[in-house]
Amino acid sequence: MNSSMKARLRTFLQHVAPELFNWYKSYHLHHYYRKRFGRLQNSARQLFYAGGQPRILSGPFAGMVYLDETVWGPVTPKWLGCYELELHDIVEAAIACRYDRVIDVGCAEGYYAVGFAWRMPEAEIITFDIDPIARRQTRRLAAMTGVSTKVRVNNECGWADLNHLISDRTLVLVDVEGYESTLLSLEDVPGLKKADLLVEIHEEHGAGCTNAVEQAMRERFQDTHLLTWRRSSDRKSSVEQFASLWKGKINEEEFCAMLDEGRPVPQVWLWATTKPLGR
Repeated sequence: MNSSMKARLRTFLQHVAPELFNWYKSYHLHHYYRKRFGRLQNSARQLFYAGGQPRILSGPFAGMVYLDETVWGPVTPKWLGCYELELHDIVEAAIACRYDRVIDVGCAEGYYAVGFAWRMPEAEIITFDIDPIARRQTRRLAAMTGVSTKVRVNNECGWADLNHLISDRTLVLVDVEGYESTLLSLEDVPGLKKADLLVEIHEEHGAGCTNAVEQAMRERFQDTHLLTWRRSSDRKSSVEQFASLWKGKINEEEFCAMLDEGRPVPQVWLWATTKPLGR
């Protein structure tokens, strides 16, 4: 089958059988990431776990048992506990807030959803992801960590779903590969005004592109929330921070490769907390 025929088949499936299309897309992504990061995963497994069950080695979820594979991207940064290290203090601050509910839209295999359930026994965790393998992995991870009764796994999240679920003490995590600007609409989801938000921003990249999504989020939430922006850094600058994990075992270059999250461009996140009354 040539590339043109494959493209037509994908378009047909997406419109006629969206769930079948999601399985098709998920299978190919899963295969791609295994091929791209499989060697590093095997090396890290042998180096840090000696054939045993992987556990997260550092960071906010240190000690939590983890899957031996992922759907979205490499698993080694999560095993090491270095994944999205720019957010570690924000994650700890969120845990300290003792939210009643965490809504994770675009949960992938459940790193944050299950991690929050593991660290916050009192919280209810509600997840969404259109990727069927991701949903399956989230359920597996929740079972492995003993939090299955606290983690609800759902397919697609729409405006009505999100607005209905937001209560007075709610954290909303959003990583939806560019759909965030549509989903996080104050007009369609007025409940967002009383929720704290942690959003991964996805811009269009290329000649003539601007930070349009970042600016839209800034204008949309600046009246109701206190906004904090985080930007990813080169992982080479963080190698020494985790020296206790790798020195004497592997060289700096190999460890830096294990930190790689496979991002094609620098990442921006928005941490938005509701403003106190009167501000």
